[in-house]
Amino acid sequence: MRTRGAIWSRSSASADTAGVAALIISTYGDFTPNNQNKPHMSPTAVESILQRTANNQPCPTPRTVIAGPGINPPTATCQGDVGFNSFFGKGIVDAVNAVTK
Repeated sequence: MRTRGAIWSRSSASADTAGVAALIISTYGDFTPNNQNKPHMSPTAVESILQRTANNQPCPTPRTVIAGPGINPPTATCQGDVGFNSFFGKGIVDAVNAVTK
């Protein structure tokens, strides 16, 4: 996820994830001539690669972070662990891992 001050931004991370998903499809998708009317790759297959190749992130220490002035809510507390938490979800997408592993 990208940061803006001390706030994690899931909405800006979604653009990064969409870009990596496009790279995955262009690398592993089926673009053979007889596949013209079918999806090049299933969403489930793309999701699986995204999750398998993401960089898992632990909650920060301390788990509660304080945002800058004027940010509401002023604090956020990370819940969960390395495999899944409220700050990083299932991890940070990794474009290089996604298209090389």
